This record gives sequence, C-alpha cells and structure tokens, in this order.
Amino acid sequence: MSVLTFQLPPPQHYFGLFYSVSFLVALMILLYEGYKRNYPILPWILILTFSRILFVIGSKVFALSADEWRVMFENLAVVPASKKVLFGGLLLGGAGLMIGKWWLKFKPNFWDAFAVVLPLALAIQRVGCFFNGCCFGKPSSLPWAVQYPPYTLPHFFHHQEVLIGNEEFFSLPVHPVQLYELAGCLLAVALVLSFRRRWKAGGSSFLFSFVLLLLVRLVTEFFRDPLAHTNGGTMIGMLNQTQWVIVVLLPLFVLLLAWREARSGRVPAAVGDIALPSLASILSLFFFSTLLIWSFAGWFQTMELVALLTVFGLAAFFTVQYIFRNYRLVRYRLLYTSLLIVPFLLMSQTLPENSTDSVRIKRSKSIGVGFATGDYHNSATLRSGSGCDVVSNTTYFKQKYTLAGAGLNFRNENLTLREETNYGMNVYAGNYVETNLSDSVKSDKTLLGINPYLKFDSRWFGFGGGLHLGNVGYSLDNPKDDGTGVPGSGRKMTAFYPQIYLRFGPREWVFVDYHLADHFPSALPGYCNQLGIGTGFGSRSGINLRLGTTFSGAYASAYLPLKNGLIVEPLLNWSKLELLDNPDIDNKTNFQFSLGLRYEFGQKIQTLPMSGKYQREGNW
Repeated sequence: MSVLTFQLPPPQHYFGLFYSVSFLVALMILLYEGYKRNYPILPWILILTFSRILFVIGSKVFALSADEWRVMFENLAVVPASKKVLFGGLLLGGAGLMIGKWWLKFKPNFWDAFAVVLPLALAIQRVGCFFNGCCFGKPSSLPWAVQYPPYTLPHFFHHQEVLIGNEEFFSLPVHPVQLYELAGCLLAVALVLSFRRRWKAGGSSFLFSFVLLLLVRLVTEFFRDPLAHTNGGTMIGMLNQTQWVIVVLLPLFVLLLAWREARSGRVPAAVGDIALPSLASILSLFFFSTLLIWSFAGWFQTMELVALLTVFGLAAFFTVQYIFRNYRLVRYRLLYTSLLIVPFLLMSQTLPENSTDSVRIKRSKSIGVGFATGDYHNSATLRSGSGCDVVSNTTYFKQKYTLAGAGLNFRNENLTLREETNYGMNVYAGNYVETNLSDSVKSDKTLLGINPYLKFDSRWFGFGGGLHLGNVGYSLDNPKDDGTGVPGSGRKMTAFYPQIYLRFGPREWVFVDYHLADHFPSALPGYCNQLGIGTGFGSRSGINLRLGTTFSGAYASAYLPLKNGLIVEPLLNWSKLELLDNPDIDNKTNFQFSLGLRYEFGQKIQTLPMSGKYQREGNW
C-alpha cells in the first residue's frame, strides 16, 4: 500500500521556525487580550515575560534524566538540554503567571486570556514537530502514513532497533501523530470559542480549554511510538505513564470546572483602570527575569532565545517608557534608565551557538576613536486652519556640529556557522550650533552621550539595538506640525534616544539594512535614519560598502578591515534643500562626514566539541 513520503533539508530548522511562529502568534493574541481587557501594558508584559522564561525552563527540567541531574549537582552547572516535556513547561509557566501576578499585585483574573492561545500555539508548533520528525507515531500501513529520511528521529530509531537495514533510505511508514494532535488542538480552539459566552465563572473558559487538551493528548498517545518519548512513554498495562497521569488529572479538572460554575453567578465585567505597581516591583521583576535568562543560558536553543528576547525587549521598552512618563527630572530618568544597561549586557552573553559536531569560535576586542562633523540646512513648519484657510509659517535653519568619540567593542564570532555577536559601549562629546536664518540668532548646545549596544548577525539576517543616554540632540527632517506662530527650532534635545539595527540578506553578497542612530562614533545629530543596500564583494572578511538614503539626503559608508587589526569606517552624507527664496542656500549641497578608526586585538580562536546529530529537539 502506498504511503506519503517526504524529504526536507534540513527538517530540524522547521521545528525552530514554527516554535518561533507559535510564540509570536501567542504573544500578539495575549497583547490584544490585555488591551481588550484594559490591562496596563507594562505589568502585563512583565508577567508574560516571566511566565515564558519559566515555561522554557520547566519544559527542560522535567526532561532531564537522573544522571544529568547528578552531573549538574556535582559540577554546579547546567548541562546541555535539547529535550522538552510539555507538561513541565505548562506547570512552571502557570506558576510564573501566579508569581508574577502576586509580585506586581495584579488584581484581574487573566486566565481566560489563555483559553484560545494555548491550543492554538500548540497546533502551530505541531506543524514544526511533523516536519522535524519528533513525537513520531507507531508504524502504520494506512494510506496517510509518512516516512522520514536520514538524520531524523524515526529513521535513527528504526535503524537502531534493526527495523530497517543499512540500505533503507526512509524509515518505516508511521502514523502522522503530530497532525492528529494538530487537528485535535484546532477542534479545541473551535469549541472554546463556541462555549466562551456560556461560562459563568472567571477562568472557566481556560479550564475547559485545558480539559480538551488533556483529552486530545490522551487519544493521540495511543498512536505515538514509545521511542518518541523523552519521559512518560513506558507502558503500564494498557496505558503509558503519560496517559495514566492524564487519567488521574482529567476528572479532577472536570470536577473543578463544575464546582466553579456551580458556585458562581456570572463572569466578572471588564475591569476598569488598574493601579500600576511601584517602580521597585517593576525593576525587581525585570532584573529577576534577566537573571533567570542569564543563569540558564546554557539550556536555551536559538529558537528559545529568540522567543525570550523578543518579549524581553518589549518589557524593556515599556519599562523605559514608564520611567520617562513618570519621572520628569532628567537625573532620575538617567539614573533609572541606566540601570537597564546591566540586563542588556548580561543578555549579550546568552546568544547561542547552534549545535554541530564542532565549531570554531573567534573572540576579540577592539578599541576605537572617531570624528564627525556636519554643516547642513533644514526647516520646520507650523500651520493652522484647514482647507483654503490654512496658514503656514516656515522657518529655515542652519545646523552645524562637531564631535569626537571613543568606543570599546567585544566580538564573538562563530566561524563555522558564520554568526557574530558584538556588544560594547561608545562615548562621545561635541558642540552643536543652530542658526535661525530669519534673524541670524544662534543657539549653542553641548553634546554629551554614552551608547551601550548589542548586535547579532548571522549570514542571512542581523538585528540589534542600544540606547543613547546623556544630553543628545537630533535634527528634525522638515516637520509640518499643527500650531500657530513661527517655529523656534529645527532640532530636539533629549536625554534618551533609541538605537536600532536590522539587516536582511547575505553580508558577503547583497543585503538591505536599516539603522536608527546606529553609527560610530555617533549618528546623532545629523543622520539618525539610514536605509540602504550593501555588498561585501563576495568576501568573508567583513568588508562592505553601503549606499542609501537618510530620508533627507543620500549617504555612502564603508567598513574596511585592513592588515594588523586596523578597521576604517568612513561615512559621507549629502543633501539639498530646494525651493527657497534665499539664494544663499537654495540648491546648495550640504555635507556631513564621519571617520572611525578601530584597532582589534586579543584575538583567540577555539575549536569546541558539540553534541551529536540525533537530539530530541521537540519531544513534547
């Protein structure tokens, strides 16, 4: 009888892809649920962050063997853990929600927000499990049975158990049990949505969802191969260990659901305004979450860190926003915001190195000095009224600045996987003069800033960010704001400015990237935005040339690694301000220029052994 066969190169990447997709979908739904229920965004994000960290840790804790626990206690260090147990994740993840709720004194009952999220996220993840071959089913002769190629768990175990010979390219046909569970999860989503308005007690919708998932798992376990289990696959009579646990838990949760419904009158109405927790509670939970990620970094795979750092970044953003909204004095803003630098420096040590048989790691440091100057024009407009009665007043300004900076950068480069992590800090200082061209009045400001940052680059994509803290300024790109009178300035001075870096495409060939306030020694004040295209001319040395726009002009920049560790980073930006009545500046080309010089030293290359190919990446 014919069966379905497929070959995906390499299938394990699909598990990581769908793991990330399931997390992002769940996060977006939970953010929407929080918005719909009028939850304050900051404590809600912090609770979700803390719960997610414990979910990932819990999925690994319960997958460790007794020998692995013994090794950890003897060496006081975590052992590599790629195996996962879903129940462990749910247990510690739920505990994280309750702890976070208590920590931040979060009053609303939020469990129903997870009623749809949980089965939907599991359904998405099962697609990755199907492609990866983990959680595979028992051998089957059904028409929809599937066969797996080499370097997948079904093929490995069937070969190990001498169920197939050395010449067999595919595994035995097996039940696509992951797709059975996917269908069950989608059915659970439909039932939860159908019954959500019938429940009287808060949390009943979530309990109903959990009961449905237990039923789905109880049924699908009959088709799952015992070899596919991390733990819980041993048969005891007609059921395996996992099924016996479900048989015990299922009636308890059904009775709990019935009891809550019997003693409740109705579902509570949507909550009103909720008091925000204290800054001490916010920062302490944020720092504790950071400590957990840093402490257990040895357990996390790339996909898990991507998921954790995504929500961690959101938590950091809203924490900074909270500080700036509630503390007007600059010294307090700088003090509390600077405290967040420590978590990001710790996070830089958690970025993973993917598993192969061995990898070559290059570690180095670099120190740099730089100089930047600019002489350009911009404008600002205030307008009032509408239609034919609109009144606009535009003022033109000349901006001129000079600054110098220095920086320290740490680079960890995975030469085997062609991945790179850079983190460090820049400092810069200078003078910034604005001249109002209508009355020739000059305004002189001192620029002074520190810039911690973190960046990660793989071959196909890169991302990163940081903060500019101090007395920093930036030019406005000819804004047109509503208001009356004459604009007084074409620049803004601030104590805080974000830094963003994004890249798509192979660095050695052609890539597109975006930078916000991301350039050494400083992209402030003149060319905050850079959107461009670049090439490395086919070289893996890191050399590149970039051309693009700052949205008010064009720029060209380069990264030139020379001999003996010297690196040169020039940038030239030019623009024109046209359609003016002032002949002195109309169509005049404006220039900005910077030059960075770095010296790389302390280079050290290591070859590190890694774990083997047959890891249970997704045994849920």
